[in-house]
Amino acid sequence: MGKTRGETAALTEQAKQLGATTQYTAVQITELQTNLARLGFTESEILNSTKAVQALATATGADLGEAANLAGSALRGFGLNATEMERVASVLSVGTTKSALSFEKLATALPVVQTAAAKTGFTIEDTVAMLGKLTDNGINAASAATQLRKILNDSTTAGTKLANALGGPVKSFDELVVALDKAGKAGQNHADSVALVNSKNATALDILRDMAQ
Repeated sequence: MGKTRGETAALTEQAKQLGATTQYTAVQITELQTNLARLGFTESEILNSTKAVQALATATGADLGEAANLAGSALRGFGLNATEMERVASVLSVGTTKSALSFEKLATALPVVQTAAAKTGFTIEDTVAMLGKLTDNGINAASAATQLRKILNDSTTAGTKLANALGGPVKSFDELVVALDKAGKAGQNHADSVALVNSKNATALDILRDMAQ
């Protein structure tokens, strides 16, 4: 952050406090804070984020530094304020307990799709839920992320085959669910999915369509 140790006394005090009241040492908490600083977090943002990231690491069994990297990247990727880090950490934690997503799988998948999801109007909750559904159905994390990114981009862009088949571009997760439900009830099948998003992404579209019904 371009500051001396003396100018970051509040961070040092927070590290000591959490080091004394959690399973982690002050040195480990400092590593968490340092990783957030490397992501461009300011001192106040780190102070707002540290406790939530520590809770994420505790809940998932992840290394503090890795938890900081994933949560910090997700916060930035979805354009959220550091005051919402508790929300981000909670979503990531729940995602690893309510689906086949492990912390490692989430760390692989989310950075690939998060920016596209945010730009197309999908929240972190929406995105983690869809990634969870895809991995529940046996798609590996990296493939789930790239396939979901394609589907989100195409479903929200006017003129694409998928958007046309859904009755026009969608603007939110709720609209996507409604459109996929209608498509499924109208008889859209795997062959249609291949035609709409190509064979590499068709299975993911099938899974999301089944989820919507």
